Amino acid sequence: MVSTPDIVGTSLKTIAMLAIVLGTLIIFLFIIKYLTQQRGISQDSIKILATCHVAPKKQIILIEVFNEKILIGVTPDNMICLTKMSSASHPIDSAFHNHSKVLDNQTDLSEKTDKDIKLQASHETVT
Repeated sequence: MVSTPDIVGTSLKTIAMLAIVLGTLIIFLFIIKYLTQQRGISQDSIKILATCHVAPKKQIILIEVFNEKILIGVTPDNMICLTKMSSASHPIDSAFHNHSKVLDNQTDLSEKTDKDIKLQASHETVT
């Protein structure tokens, strides 16, 4: 007679080998996770505060890294830092301050121009 294979014994050996392989894989994944968390920057360190899509596949992103706000421009091929802001200053305040300086300079220039025109006109009438 032909001997029949032991199905129960073979099944137990297969399940035991599968458990060993899966156990080794899980342990290996936990080791990788532990090593990457210790060396990398945690997700809490980088926050995306705002995103603005400027054009297709082009956007401006305001991020906060270690309590410093950074405005970056992102395209499919490039990423560039547009400006850095301290956490104390608000972007709207700084934009308003810069805009008011420009307006003051333009007003000063227009006043000088008006005075120069009046002086030139009075000088021409005198001569």
